[in-house]
Amino acid sequence: MFRFVIMIAMLASCSSISFASDLTNTQWRPFNFTAEAVTGSLHIAENQLIFSDREHLPIKAVGDRTTATYAFTNATNLKFNGGRTLCSNGVNTGFLQFKIVKLEGQEALELRVFRGPTPPDTSEDTQRNLCSTYLYIR
Repeated sequence: MFRFVIMIAMLASCSSISFASDLTNTQWRPFNFTAEAVTGSLHIAENQLIFSDREHLPIKAVGDRTTATYAFTNATNLKFNGGRTLCSNGVNTGFLQFKIVKLEGQEALELRVFRGPTPPDTSEDTQRNLCSTYLYIR
């Protein structure tokens, strides 16, 4: 039984690592109003996000990359339309989480933005410091 549990944990870990690396060099279009109004399109490069083909946000994987959680800094340097920021009250440093979801029968990317110096706790039902959620489709 113990071997079975270890094997399941290893498989889950491998699929998560694959998930994080599968996002590299993908292009996404805004799906919700927030993504359309603030960031526009999204290109995920290896160590940065590129919004609307012009604004670059350096990101760095947090931990073992199995949670698709990334740290960011210098977000106040981003120049979105209308002076908008990643979070409604602005945020300079924080964390991003990526998650693939199904919306209206198609694959979509959910991008959650968290403010603060501490990575989000994925085991919590409520996400403290969550300040914005963006949805994209391919």
